[in-house]
Amino acid sequence: DLPVEHLLPAFAQSLAVVCVTLAFFGLPDWAAALGLGLATWIVTGSLSDTWRRAGDGGLSKKLGRLQMAPLSVWGMTLGHMGLGVLIVGIVGVSAWTRDGAAVLRPGQSALIAGYTVQLRSLELDVAGPNYTATRASIAVIENGQTIAILRPERWRFPGREMQTTEAAISTNIVRDVYVAIGEPQDGSIVVNLYVKPLVAFIWAGAVIMAFGGLLSLADRRYRIGVGARDSRALAPAE
Repeated sequence: DLPVEHLLPAFAQSLAVVCVTLAFFGLPDWAAALGLGLATWIVTGSLSDTWRRAGDGGLSKKLGRLQMAPLSVWGMTLGHMGLGVLIVGIVGVSAWTRDGAAVLRPGQSALIAGYTVQLRSLELDVAGPNYTATRASIAVIENGQTIAILRPERWRFPGREMQTTEAAISTNIVRDVYVAIGEPQDGSIVVNLYVKPLVAFIWAGAVIMAFGGLLSLADRRYRIGVGARDSRALAPAE
């Protein structure tokens, strides 16, 4: 077990993250603050535990011991770090998602969820393999700079009285922006915009956890243990 004194730095950092989050976003985001504090606790606590396993001595000795550490140790560390990153992503999506809508004609713009959205063109009755589509070209502008040109569509399937919306996405490590359109009316269309922060952290956390699991499974000690058990199971009874 990790001694209490080794957990104090992790606790202090977690508390600092909670306080900073509350200072920036206010008391209504207390759940997000606690979530980020928990993520910080998991990551820093895991790193503290791994560093403690390096034992005493100078930096070079500690690093040398860590290089010789079993794969299961690194797998456990990465697994916890991935969980922390995953929690950050869940907090971002749950607490800070923004959305809005506006009715636009080609050439018109509107401010939606902090972004300027401009409908550049609107195509009606575009023929598809088994559907007809309404297709829009939409510029998403932030601080005067166009960050994405998105082309969402709305599909209609003749004879089935069914429509589907094909959203367009602009993504980076900080946020995902989704744009979807409604049914056109009199040359105008409803433009829906959704901003989901830190979605990439959810995927990154899952990948890190999976890699940590693979490292743990690759640990030679566990592979020897499995082989020995298999040998005993296959040995003939005397």
